[in-house]
This record gives sequence, C-alpha cells and structure tokens, in this order.
Amino acid sequence: MPRRTLADLLNPNTCRMFAWLGIDPDDPRLVTWANSATNVLLHKGHWWGTVQDYTVLTSDRILTLPPTFDTVEKIAICKWPAALRTEWYSYNPNGPGLLGGLGEHEGLPGTHWMNFGSSVLPRGSACTFKDITPPGAKLILQCDVAADIGQSVLLLGYDNSTPPNWVRTRQPANTGPWLDGEVVSLSTTPGTSSVTTFSKLTGIQKPVTSGQGWLYQGSNAAANLIGHYQYWETNPLYARYHLPFIADNCPVCVDLIGKIAFRPLSNPTDWLLIGNLEAIMYGVAAMRAAEEHRLDEAAILMNGKRDPATGKVLVDGALTLLDEELQHYTGAQVPSVQVGTPGVTFEPLPLII
Repeated sequence: MPRRTLADLLNPNTCRMFAWLGIDPDDPRLVTWANSATNVLLHKGHWWGTVQDYTVLTSDRILTLPPTFDTVEKIAICKWPAALRTEWYSYNPNGPGLLGGLGEHEGLPGTHWMNFGSSVLPRGSACTFKDITPPGAKLILQCDVAADIGQSVLLLGYDNSTPPNWVRTRQPANTGPWLDGEVVSLSTTPGTSSVTTFSKLTGIQKPVTSGQGWLYQGSNAAANLIGHYQYWETNPLYARYHLPFIADNCPVCVDLIGKIAFRPLSNPTDWLLIGNLEAIMYGVAAMRAAEEHRLDEAAILMNGKRDPATGKVLVDGALTLLDEELQHYTGAQVPSVQVGTPGVTFEPLPLII
C-alpha cells in the first residue's frame, strides 16, 4: 500500500471528499476534522500500519516509550518473549506481590524482583524518559532552531525541600499572579536554566515549535539529558514499563510491537497515520455530522451498518472500510505453534488440519 500524505487527502484528484461533502478545498475545518477522525479511529482498532515494531537498547529497568508509540502489545527481552502484565498484577493475592516488599524486609535486598520472572509491568506515564536524580537539580531547556528562541515552556513539579513543595511562581516573573510551575524560555546552546531546583517533574507544557527541544538536569547542558521533545509535542506524556528482571547497568535489547500514537497533521507533507483515504473521508464526514448534531448519521458514517441477522455490511462506514483493508493485507493467516526453552531450539510443530 502506498503511503499517503495530507496533500493526498486534500487533493481532489486523489480523494473525492470535497465533492461528496460539498465544501471548499480551502476550508480550514477539513484538517481539523481529519485530525479528529484519525484520533477516534486509532482508538477503535489495530488497523493496517498502526501497529509497528520498535527496538531499543536499554540498561535501565524503567523503559519509557518514545512519543510515536502509545502502548506496547507484545515485548521481547534479548529476543526472548516476556509476559506483559497489567497494572493489577502486583496486587494479585496469588501473585508475587509488590516490588520492594517481603524480600527487602527480610534483609534480602535485590532478590524480591526475581519472583516476577520474565514479567513486564506497566508503570503509568511520565513527561521525561528519565527521572531527575535525587536529591534534585536545576533544569536546562535548549532548542536547536533560532526561530524558537524566547518561546515559553512551563515546568510543573516539586522542589527539593524536605518535604518537597509544589512549585508555584509569579508569572510573568516578579509581576504577575502566583501560578503553578515555573516558566522557562527556550534558547540555543548552552540553554536556559530554571530558577527552581526540581526533585520531581510531573508535567511540561510547551508550544508547537519549529525544531526540537532538549531538557537537561544539572548545571550545564552536558550534565544529564532527561527529556527530548519533537516540534509537534505540546503536553508530552509517555507510557512507562518496568523490567524488574534486568540487572543494573547491563545493556539489553528490547523488541516490542506497539500501537502508534496520534500526531496531528499540519503540513502537506505529513504522513497520514491511517493511509486509507476512503476511511478518513468517511471519518471526516462523521465528524462534520456530529458537529452539526446529526448524531445518527454520524454513527453510520463512522461504524457502517450491518444486517443484524447475518452481519453482512449493508452500508459502508470508516470502520468497515478499515476492517476490509486489514483483511486484504493480512490475508488468510494460520497461526503456527512453536515450543521453546531458553538455550534449546525446537522446530515448529507440523500444521494439523
């Protein structure tokens, strides 16, 4: 399937959306509707092209996903599949318990994690890929494009007092009202330092920029990189996973299959996250109908309509088109069964029909 761009979606020669909807090609609502439709559709299924592989080398037990991924579907450590658990796994009465529990209390530090076996545990989300090293530090913001100099970034979190205080500052500095967080202006090398010494960062609010941004902990930009932000990110937040069985400072290869994250379209050359132009067209029509309070029509445009007795598609919708596309590209796949033990290689079992 060829990759599609926003320009393809807005081109009357490749997409009949304008004639169908009866709107002007320059209508600014089109991009807004296309973004809304893409965001909704991404949450409704594992469509063709929306589940991708990702490989990373890590020496940390906490793995933070990049901004292009929302969640992990399957994961392998050193090429060996690991069990992906839920947030509730540690609280299972018949399970291993919480990390930092019995083993440490019995004077056996570092052994309790072994009860988890090769389990990977979700650990919420964070606005940086690495936490601030205790007891805390000032933070440096740096940009790489001169056009971004002076852009304001809001850092939210706690200072390094004992106990830590929620950071509030006057915005604008020394003259404005007291508000949450501290505002730091972007600058190129060596960057701009915060006034506050942060012990924990809970949120970042930044504008859409022309280039990338970096967040460092320490007195200079060479100290410790803890965050890296793309131009489109405004409220960065990344999923995290705990790999408790990885030894400290021992680099391992992590392979995963994950669902891609939504990223808004803005430029003609931006790739469509869902490349099915017809499905996006139906989604745009559904967003428009919902905006005009034609909710029944919006539901059919989004979901299609099926015969309740046979399940046969009677009227196409965005989701039925994506279902058909997925079947077209995946084909009639038959799952294979493979038995394996670490260090031992087995041949796949023969298919029995």
